[in-house]
Amino acid sequence: MDVALMFELLIDDTKSRAAAVLLRDEALRLVRDIAGLIGLKSENTQLTASEIEAVCRLSAAGYRLKSDPDPSDFAARRAEHARCIEAIASHLGTPAAPPLARGV
Repeated sequence: MDVALMFELLIDDTKSRAAAVLLRDEALRLVRDIAGLIGLKSENTQLTASEIEAVCRLSAAGYRLKSDPDPSDFAARRAEHARCIEAIASHLGTPAAPPLARGV
């Protein structure tokens, strides 16, 4: 979901944007439904400043960024799905995957 959000908000790739939006919308609905179905309460989760900065280094990895990328919007929108994913992972007794931004 992180990658889909990156293509939606940060990366300048019009061919991939529509698929990214659809993927993220459907995946967000799925994790919200699963969390609600089993009664999980999601806690607020936010990227750290260094993780947000790492997202901005996508261009160093060869991606063309939009002319006006907004990393803080990315972080806020990412929190929407990360809360549910982390709640589900905790319920299943497994750690949630780290933000993709740590590997960028």
